[in-house]
Amino acid sequence: MPMNRTLSCTSCQTELLVGARFCIACGSKALLHCAACDSDVPVAALHCPSCGAALGSARAQASVERRQVSVMFCDLVGSTAIAVRLDPEDTREINLAYEQTCLDIVSALGGFISRYEGDGIVVYFGYPKAREDAVESAVRAGLAIAAAVPRLSNPHGVELQVRVGIATGLVVVGDIVGSGPSRQHQVVGETPNLAARLQALAEPGSVVISESTRRLVGERFRLRDLGTHELKGFAEPVPAWAVTDTLAAASRFRGMHRRASRDLLGRGRDAEALLACQRAAWAGLGQAVLISGEAGIGKSHLVSWLAGRLAGHPHVKLQYQCSLYHQGSALHPVIAQLGHASGFEPADDGARRLDKLEALLSRAGPEGAADAPLFAALLSVQGESRYAPLSMGSEEQRRRTLDALLRQLEGLARRQPVLVVFEDLQWADATTLELLGTLLERIASLPVLALLTCRPEFRAPWAQQGKVSTMALGRLEAADARAMVERLAAAAGALDDAVVAGLVDRSDGVPLYIEELTKSVLDAAAGSGQGPIPASLRDSLAARLDRLAAVRELAQIGAAIGRDFSFELLRAVSAREGHALADAALEDAMRQLQDAGLLARREGAADHAYRFRHALVQQAAYDTLLKSRRQAIHLRIAEALRADFARQAEQEPEVLAHHYTHAGAVDQALVWWQRAGEWAVGRSAYAEAASHLQRALDLALALPAGPVQRSTLLGLHITLGQVMIASRGYASPESLHSFRQARRLVTEIEDASQRYSVYYGLWAGSHVRGDLVPMREMSDAFLQEVRDCPGTPQAGIAQRIAGTTCAFEGRFTAARHHLELALAGYDPQRDRPLALRFGHDVGVAAESYLALSLWPLGQTRRAHELADAAIEHARHSGHAPTMAYSRAYRCIFEALRQDAAAAAPHAQALLELSQQHGMQWWLASGIFFNGWTRWHLGDVQQGIAAMRRGMELCREHGLSMPPLVFESLMAEAELHTGMAEEALARLEQMVLRVRRNGEHWLEAEILRRRGELMGRLVPSAADRAAAVLREALEVARGQQAQAFELRAALSLARLQHGNGGIEPGTRSELGRLCEALDASALAGGLGPQDLPELKEARAFLAVVA
Repeated sequence: MPMNRTLSCTSCQTELLVGARFCIACGSKALLHCAACDSDVPVAALHCPSCGAALGSARAQASVERRQVSVMFCDLVGSTAIAVRLDPEDTREINLAYEQTCLDIVSALGGFISRYEGDGIVVYFGYPKAREDAVESAVRAGLAIAAAVPRLSNPHGVELQVRVGIATGLVVVGDIVGSGPSRQHQVVGETPNLAARLQALAEPGSVVISESTRRLVGERFRLRDLGTHELKGFAEPVPAWAVTDTLAAASRFRGMHRRASRDLLGRGRDAEALLACQRAAWAGLGQAVLISGEAGIGKSHLVSWLAGRLAGHPHVKLQYQCSLYHQGSALHPVIAQLGHASGFEPADDGARRLDKLEALLSRAGPEGAADAPLFAALLSVQGESRYAPLSMGSEEQRRRTLDALLRQLEGLARRQPVLVVFEDLQWADATTLELLGTLLERIASLPVLALLTCRPEFRAPWAQQGKVSTMALGRLEAADARAMVERLAAAAGALDDAVVAGLVDRSDGVPLYIEELTKSVLDAAAGSGQGPIPASLRDSLAARLDRLAAVRELAQIGAAIGRDFSFELLRAVSAREGHALADAALEDAMRQLQDAGLLARREGAADHAYRFRHALVQQAAYDTLLKSRRQAIHLRIAEALRADFARQAEQEPEVLAHHYTHAGAVDQALVWWQRAGEWAVGRSAYAEAASHLQRALDLALALPAGPVQRSTLLGLHITLGQVMIASRGYASPESLHSFRQARRLVTEIEDASQRYSVYYGLWAGSHVRGDLVPMREMSDAFLQEVRDCPGTPQAGIAQRIAGTTCAFEGRFTAARHHLELALAGYDPQRDRPLALRFGHDVGVAAESYLALSLWPLGQTRRAHELADAAIEHARHSGHAPTMAYSRAYRCIFEALRQDAAAAAPHAQALLELSQQHGMQWWLASGIFFNGWTRWHLGDVQQGIAAMRRGMELCREHGLSMPPLVFESLMAEAELHTGMAEEALARLEQMVLRVRRNGEHWLEAEILRRRGELMGRLVPSAADRAAAVLREALEVARGQQAQAFELRAALSLARLQHGNGGIEPGTRSELGRLCEALDASALAGGLGPQDLPELKEARAFLAVVA
């Protein structure tokens, strides 16, 4: 509905909005000028009264909109037979009487006769002027016509009857077709066609309505179900209802809402419950209440009421508003609140903003100043001139920022009670929910009351943990609803009892319905003296917008921007529409919308920020726009954000992506969704990243097939695959799907760097699944690709996965070779960004696996050093998946050493990291290793339960079997808790698994445990047990794994000693191993405490000498 900005006020030259009857700046009557004769013409005219020239083509287009309309088709039964029977003049008289009767009835009930079709008429209710009772009026008109036509007097004794069909729905309306007597208002959509088909279905003298009409009239009429019917042009059978009579008024509405009146009515118990929570909180027993209910039920009003009660008492209020358009923006409510509370002005430079921010933080105490650099970074305020640079990775910065936010709250609470309000949690981003979950844990012993509002579909992650009380708001009783209507209307004078009763009846006890419908009646009365009784909220809001024609278009632009919008952005978008308004004119338009109750000025907002008073008000304004018009506005919004609000665009790329998507600008939307995904990855916000990247993928799939689409899809699948690895795990169906799709695409791509990512992703999934053949295939392909570029980051990654593949096979010396090469070419500063592309830091991964490879080879001192270095380097990276990787593999390293106490802090850190960042794969490992360490440290029952849960999670994440090390440690736990037979069965299955899939790195240890257990369970099977231990010895010897070899030899010697004596060869082998490891110790390869089995072996040999 574009505005024609060639018009200006003849008095003050202010540009006029289309449809404006008066100037919004000076109030003068608005006039058009005829281009043909230059005469002044009233705005409403479609033709010049002086020369007759058509004026309305542009304006007619501007009036085209989407609207809910009830369409009535009325047909005179048997008109052809009448025309055959009677003289044409007599037929004319009957037709004129019929048409006049229809016109009188339709006009009286607010309808609009669009056209006459032979002996039929087409009537619109709800257009061109919206009416709150449009649907009911249409049905009443149909019944009245059906009753009046048979009573028409005619001297020819002709029986007159009509058939009436009525349907209600959204249509496109406003196009003017034809000219002169043929001029018609065209309605396009399913609704007029359905009304015509229902009219043909009706019996003579009856009215038939559609299902949509039936739902809206509720119990106002007595209806007869006609069942479903096959109608021409409709794919599915259509239900139909015959209207037989009127009934007393009943419930009208099912789903429109808004804020309740200022008085707290019908919420006495809820109010007392909140006051009790407030008193407990102020006494130092922190409270949290989740207030849920449908939109418009009064959640925000209840919170506002309590805040008003506390206004005269010392406390701090922290208000956070979640946003529909920022569900993928990490900590958006917090960032918005901090900026608002700091009092940032658009003209403030960085230093001024820092001053304001520091003043805000100081309210929590002097320790707040120490966190100022973190808050400045969160708010994207340049603070380098005042603070030292934040020398930490993004993940560590994210963690410290969350901690700082919580410290700020605690500091405030130590000085006075705090009221924390989070509104609309159904739109909260994942990071805000994470922060909120921690906050709820922290406030238990603080004077803090947290009030959280949400719609019923929101599922609180804390509700089952006893942290939050819940309060579900229901609808008001009739007496409370009536009192609300009367108090709302008090300032304008008492409403008629019948009007009040109708409002109470139709509002159905929803405070939003009550207020909106009452205001609509009051607004109509103020304008014309006659306020129609609303029949539905949609029609009510459309009627209010119709009464604001001069500024409605600005409301529509604001609605396209979002629930909240700034004056500056609205002005910028309007200018891009080609009709810049002076600030005074725009502010006056905003005041009109505020006065009408559609908008509210955000209190204290420095940037003239406005908010639709309810989401449904915004939606109603938006829904009237044609799709083509919506697309144009969204495009202007995106362009304005890019050009005039660059900082916002950089920090909230998902907002531009949203507008480009709705503008139909697929290429730009795709770019910005991808940028939003990458931005979220950089902040370790993986849930948001996955959502953004999936949106980009959906758009890319619609691109024309060809090289551009293939390249785009490949890049997106690679990035999404890495996100899924971080959040769901290497073997998750989502990560596997992404990389399989990437492999399908990569064969047609020349860019080798993209092939590297695919090789790695497929290799990683195969590695976790224990699938050696594709591991080797991907590793060899990667090495082949980088053979001519040694020392590059890509070569380091190829060597790393080659080394890991060798270690998987138990080829520890070959693994050492590749991993040493990977580390030799590793440059932390150069290679650190690759962690975002390959899942984790290549140097940390190489150090972790080299430690696991060197320890079995007997080089335990260096293995320890590497394991320590991996933890430290991961910490400095600040990359959550890398930190989790280092902790998990340190747990495996300590498991090889059989040192659960050393693994305990790493298991706890892994558990906390994975929970904090939603990394489900690492969560499984964290739970398992935490359970293993707890079992070793005495918490047997809970520890083993956690180990089992970790193994179950592995299966849930796509593994057919848990990792081999998990199975091995579980067998150990079963052995020591009275489940030796289960342990032996598990070990036997592990032997079969190792030989089937080639995962030999732990084979010697599995065989050793199996041989020891066989000798213990079945003493008579000592020979078989000894054979298994000899096999373990041979495997370890073949792998040159001296540590495993020593363990196997010691176990064999002990078995033989307990069964009659040690064989000379066993004694000799054990002695040789001790000498070799002693030599290693002297050479510095073996630390004094690294291999306790060596000390045990020496002691054993001394005893049996």
